[in-house]
Amino acid sequence: MTWNEVIQTKPVIIDTDIGGDPDDLFAVIAALRSPELAIQAFISSDEHHGHRAGFLEHIVQLAGADVPVFEGLAAPGSKDAYCLMEYVHKRSRLDYAEFVNELTQNQKVTYICIGPQSNIAHILDYGLEKPKNLDVIMMGGALAYRKKGVAEHNIRYDVSAARKVFSSPLKKRYVISDTTFVPELTIDEEHPLYALLFDSNEPLARVLVENMSRFFSKKYAQTIMHDPLTIASVISPDLVLFSQERITLSNSGVMISLDEGVPTFLSAIADYTGVMQWLCERVIS
Repeated sequence: MTWNEVIQTKPVIIDTDIGGDPDDLFAVIAALRSPELAIQAFISSDEHHGHRAGFLEHIVQLAGADVPVFEGLAAPGSKDAYCLMEYVHKRSRLDYAEFVNELTQNQKVTYICIGPQSNIAHILDYGLEKPKNLDVIMMGGALAYRKKGVAEHNIRYDVSAARKVFSSPLKKRYVISDTTFVPELTIDEEHPLYALLFDSNEPLARVLVENMSRFFSKKYAQTIMHDPLTIASVISPDLVLFSQERITLSNSGVMISLDEGVPTFLSAIADYTGVMQWLCERVIS
């Protein structure tokens, strides 16, 4: 099966800290343009006074989609809530835990988390009546993080939530940064995709360029497509292969490979060329 074959329309929820690193915006736009996904809701994470939810609403509107946007929780470990501040939520709802519980009463739903796991932990605290109907895939964690002894970014921003989710009965898969932190997924101002977007007058392309330009000037000179790869793995499983490893999650949020650890599915191999081809075709209209 190839990436461009429709496998099955999947009901999904996307939980994102959009508005900072542009890879979230790439992921959201690609998801909105993917007929394989039946997006039931967006939930903002690492929230900052509703700005991320407001930005999500703006993107959903530009895409012409009819998808509810929920304002999620702030992340307690966030030291830099950088985001596109001019967007403030207007219609965002706060009752996402109740929404997820109702949605999973009679169907399987895939919850895609590409930010901190605060909202999933809140959903667990709320109490899912049918947790077996919620499959969770998260961009987060690392076995060999680039900063030794430090938890990966999305885990680090809310370690308590990540540990709660890790120990929960939910069916879980982790897209770890060992798989995503690679040059093949890196976009900067010299990348061909940046040039294509820069030359486009399409509204979502303009917002992507704006997000990248601000991020490149304020934070880093490049963005890595961690989150689009996570979305792609749900749409086309052949793009990202997972293997079961025995791991534990330390008190500081560091993933550790351990013989007596919990069997957990982690990303192992990815088709980076296929992922980037898929992404280009979804964001260039």
